[in-house]
Amino acid sequence: MNLTHDFTVPSGLDATWAAFNHLELVAACFPGATLSSVDGHDFAGTLRIKLGSTTLTYTGTGFYAERHLGGRHTVIQATGTDQRGNGTVTAKITMSFTATREETTEVHLGADVTFTGRPTQLAPGVIEDAADRLVAQFVDDVSARFRDGLGAKALEVDANPDTAGPLGTSAAASSKTYTYIPPTPASQTDYDVFVKTAPVVAKRLGPPLLGGLALLWLVRKIRRR
Repeated sequence: MNLTHDFTVPSGLDATWAAFNHLELVAACFPGATLSSVDGHDFAGTLRIKLGSTTLTYTGTGFYAERHLGGRHTVIQATGTDQRGNGTVTAKITMSFTATREETTEVHLGADVTFTGRPTQLAPGVIEDAADRLVAQFVDDVSARFRDGLGAKALEVDANPDTAGPLGTSAAASSKTYTYIPPTPASQTDYDVFVKTAPVVAKRLGPPLLGGLALLWLVRKIRRR
């Protein structure tokens, strides 16, 4: 399912870009979202959403797949699993930022979302209505925070070497771009497999093996006599 939304926030382009690239500054504005960790491009958390009469809580992870400072464009990929086993969700979210008049920024948000499980039984309109409602609430909340100084805080965080985002200061060279490929789990060696399976094998086969050795010893001892 493809969803698109356009909205405007009361903040300049650099400040808006900085805020949206520090997920810990804006995640709380999204209804039902709880961010549990942020590590560079990667993040983890939960999302509680209501689709029609069904409430789902997804636990998952995501990452910023692309960040284009020159084009003010980001791509986020995320996956989640419902805590009650009602399916999964995967999403690819793109955001583009354009400066407008009077120190405001227009944001174009596009999302390619795929559900499995219970949500697939719902009509597309139900999911679209829920998405419209969530984005509207998000825009209201994040706009209020920008009016209260979120943009200035984001620029301050971005300018600090200890807290700067992966692209550094948001007002840096306009050609700066970053594409991120998350690391894949290292393949296991034969030794790794042995270390993990040896205790299990010993627990299961140890008693009968020892019993067999004891019986063999007893038979040999009787024959010698």
